[in-house]
Amino acid sequence: MPAYFDEIATGLVAPLGAAAVSPEDLAKFIAAFAPGWDSERGLPDALVYVLWAKLDAHASVDWPQTKRVATDALRFARNPG
Repeated sequence: MPAYFDEIATGLVAPLGAAAVSPEDLAKFIAAFAPGWDSERGLPDALVYVLWAKLDAHASVDWPQTKRVATDALRFARNPG
């Protein structure tokens, strides 16, 4: 990546980078947005989405297309956190 729309193939993977969440930041997120979530279960789904969206926004700044396929329907078979 970057690629123009005609160059995007089914199954294309665009590496977005990585993110780390400190235990303190996880506790703050849970208190504010996922009360009752047990941190032993990993990251709440909402936090996984927030991190993905941030990585996507930073990685795609210079990409030529303004809309990426499957961005609107991001789904995980299980929580990857």
